[in-house]
Amino acid sequence: MSVRHKYFKSQTGFTLIELLIVIAIILILIAIALPNFLEAQIRARVTKAKGEMRTLGIAMESYQLDWKVYPGRSVPYYRRPGIQKNQVGLTWLTSPVEYITGLPDDPFPRKIDLDSGQELETGPFSYNLLGVDNFPGQLLTHPHGGGLLLQWTLVSAGPDAPGVESTPHGCVACPANGQGSAPCGAVQSYSPTNGTKSSGDLWLWGGDARWVGLTELNDRCLGLKQNYRDWKNAGPDGIEIDGQILVGRLPAGASM
Repeated sequence: MSVRHKYFKSQTGFTLIELLIVIAIILILIAIALPNFLEAQIRARVTKAKGEMRTLGIAMESYQLDWKVYPGRSVPYYRRPGIQKNQVGLTWLTSPVEYITGLPDDPFPRKIDLDSGQELETGPFSYNLLGVDNFPGQLLTHPHGGGLLLQWTLVSAGPDAPGVESTPHGCVACPANGQGSAPCGAVQSYSPTNGTKSSGDLWLWGGDARWVGLTELNDRCLGLKQNYRDWKNAGPDGIEIDGQILVGRLPAGASM
């Protein structure tokens, strides 16, 4: 037998069974690793959102130092045609004074028109800014217009893929409303305890804490100073935030 013939005879390949075993092992490893990878991605996006909201919060406080009031409310779809300036308060932080270089994109965007409830196709989508409004034209004037905030709340929908009804639980206007008042109920923050299965939103609270938990704030969330004493004397029962009933104070761990 020639040397060349011996060489080819000694070569062996994988059998079909061996290939199937290798493929099965690879699939098992993917099944084990993929959920962990997805969880890591979500944790990174949550960290990003919290950091950006904190940066926006610092810019809000810097703005307040100059203007003695906070910007107005801000819808997430701040570049949509037809949006009025007093509906995109976060853009006030970028011009004419640059308190922040640009608005960050929410990694968990709510692609929902907050007025109509219709899904939006085009972005960008930044964070939602809610709060208790200064009554336009009543207490002070401002070159950006009315609807300035006394107490503000930044919110991201978080990883639980919510619809329009979940910020929080039907509230798209006034998170400072008291417990059980329309349109808001209890406020729940996102917790990574159960990973992607956790519900709740990402929140950052700031501004004048005395407005938090006043049940007489209506769905427009107007903070009329002349009515504050009457509302307080009426016995506000507070708002439930992460299981705690709060009146006149911001939630610990989620405030500036």
